[in-house]
Amino acid sequence: MGCPPIVSQYFKALSMRRGEAATLTRPLVVSGQTRSFRIAVTAFDGDMVIADLIWGDMDGSGRRIRNTTKEKKMLTADVSHATTTAEALQAIISACPEATAGIARPLQSEETRRPDIACIDAVKRSLQSLANGKGLKPGEIPPNNSSALAVITYFEVNGTLRPPELLSDKTGTVRAQWKNVARGLNFWLRFNKPGDIAWSMTFPNPRTMSAAALPVGIVRGRGVNSGKAPSLKNQKSSCRVDGRIPSGNANAVDPVMLAKVMGIEI
Repeated sequence: MGCPPIVSQYFKALSMRRGEAATLTRPLVVSGQTRSFRIAVTAFDGDMVIADLIWGDMDGSGRRIRNTTKEKKMLTADVSHATTTAEALQAIISACPEATAGIARPLQSEETRRPDIACIDAVKRSLQSLANGKGLKPGEIPPNNSSALAVITYFEVNGTLRPPELLSDKTGTVRAQWKNVARGLNFWLRFNKPGDIAWSMTFPNPRTMSAAALPVGIVRGRGVNSGKAPSLKNQKSSCRVDGRIPSGNANAVDPVMLAKVMGIEI
């Protein structure tokens, strides 16, 4: 039967660019804990996907739980019945029973998919508005095809996020922004191309803010190279929320955790 064109384009892009991967996070039965999945596609023929799957569990603060990282090489999954990239990625994960053990609820239940509709619809409307030239600043251009595809496939997978404000820069690369206006906090995702999504966060200088308004805690920014997501087995770098502008690869970091640390609803 074959996948819809947007799903096929997504997997073809990932299979052609070694080192890039798709990621998603799912809640575990243990309250507050999540499991992060990294899917590196090595081959795709329109119906079947061959991928390397890596997964690991995180605690309520988003820190990796020791000795939970596991890997399945050359995993084969039938994605011919998937209508969205989210369904296709979930089909790959479901093909590995060990990876789904302990997940809080079925990956493809109506409960998990229902929020996707409102979010992805809002994102598509925003993309169409930018494509029509609305909201662009001088020097900016409508989204390029590669960046737009990255946006759609990302929010199909992460449909429970609050719809962000979308902006397109002078190269046609789309950025998503969530913010806490009262505290001057901003969280960004930059959609370079499928499998290559970078993040950054900005906030006022701590010297100009009250102690109560400052972000708290440590943000684990695993990997600063936006071109490749590092292995989950070798993520040691971190950046402290202290007034600088930390950034990294969204493929290796849970953006929900990052935004919550900053006090932003996402």
